[in-house]
Amino acid sequence: MSLEYKTGEILYFWGRPYELTVMESAERKKGKLTIDPYPGFEVSDSELEAYGTASHIDLKEAEAIKGTVILEMPLGSTFEQRESIVRKKYKELLEDEAGRILDYWSGKAGLRYSSWHTRYMKTRWGSLTLNEKRVCLNVRLAEKPEVCLVYVALHEIAHVKEPNHGAGFKALLDRYMPCWREAERIMKS
Repeated sequence: MSLEYKTGEILYFWGRPYELTVMESAERKKGKLTIDPYPGFEVSDSELEAYGTASHIDLKEAEAIKGTVILEMPLGSTFEQRESIVRKKYKELLEDEAGRILDYWSGKAGLRYSSWHTRYMKTRWGSLTLNEKRVCLNVRLAEKPEVCLVYVALHEIAHVKEPNHGAGFKALLDRYMPCWREAERIMKS
């Protein structure tokens, strides 16, 4: 689904739908995004532990509208300007949680990474620079249900030990997150 960032469209934050309202004003000099209620990341440490034995994923919310997003922009704003403001919010949401999730899997699996960063990517949800052990996460993960970040963090850290997607890699994912295939299906939907 392609967005135009116009009033009435639905944006997703941690998998929950929010209705977008765009307001333009000649007085406004730069864009501002307000989300109500604010989309909290709702995966506790004990829930992270539960993914280690879960064979099924229970998503937290139904598809009912969760809240509203107000995008205040200067008069005559472009698609690119609106998209940039939304992407910045996704980046902020992801960066608030990614370090905790990566550290959890790193400690649990004993696989160390050196650093992590986020960026917008069109075709990947994450990547690992193997020589540097640097993880990169797609800011669009903040659109998907929380389990997707949990899965992608493990997926990328698993590449520290298993650089390809072969049997050893899949066995590592099975060991630490048995429901990883379901998380992968959610991401593709």
